[in-house]
Amino acid sequence: MKLKIFLLHIFHMLHRIFSGKHCIEYRTNKIVIYKKDGSVSENPKFIENVNICFLGENNILELFEPVVFENNCIIKFCGWNSKVLLNKCRVKESVFLLGHASNLSIDENSVINAHINMINEESLKVRIGKDCMFSFGIEIWATDGHSIFDTRTKKCLNTSKSAIEIADHVWIGFKTTILKDAKIPSNSIVASNSIVTKAFETPNIMIAGCPAKKIKENVNWNKNPPDKLEI
Repeated sequence: MKLKIFLLHIFHMLHRIFSGKHCIEYRTNKIVIYKKDGSVSENPKFIENVNICFLGENNILELFEPVVFENNCIIKFCGWNSKVLLNKCRVKESVFLLGHASNLSIDENSVINAHINMINEESLKVRIGKDCMFSFGIEIWATDGHSIFDTRTKKCLNTSKSAIEIADHVWIGFKTTILKDAKIPSNSIVASNSIVTKAFETPNIMIAGCPAKKIKENVNWNKNPPDKLEI
């Protein structure tokens, strides 16, 4: 298996060098594109501005147009039976890494600029709602990646318990990190350089800090600059 993964890496590297484009190796994996005119296409040879790599089997990427990729994004399926659903969103300079039986969904009108890590633990889920806006340098870790255990009982203490959920219309400031089991409610703001470690339930809040805490209530945000606010 390690030799197979190594040879796949070599194949993709050589193809990019000589063709300038990333050719997708499918095997039992699939890409489904739902077009604006209602038609459906499957398994294109390449998609502009994104490197899609299937190292495992039985994975699926679903794209509901328009989905726009910018600045050399990467979607890498490192395991089996995982799914990515991108619905009418814009993905910029992002890296999505999925392991076994993981599920990532990003809903319409969201602008994503993030490194999303969903490997080293099975059945991880990340859900990002509609109309979200990510600044740059966002890190989302659905798992700690390595085990922490009780020395007396040998019980693992840091397994992921629930999906990471970012609800509709959430603005995430630059260099924010979102860790396993985190939930950010709708119409909320995460200040830059925050580390979100838990679930927040009340909508229309601002959270900030390390670890992040609620610092304001009854707030919302708008994409317009402060001197051009229109409500």
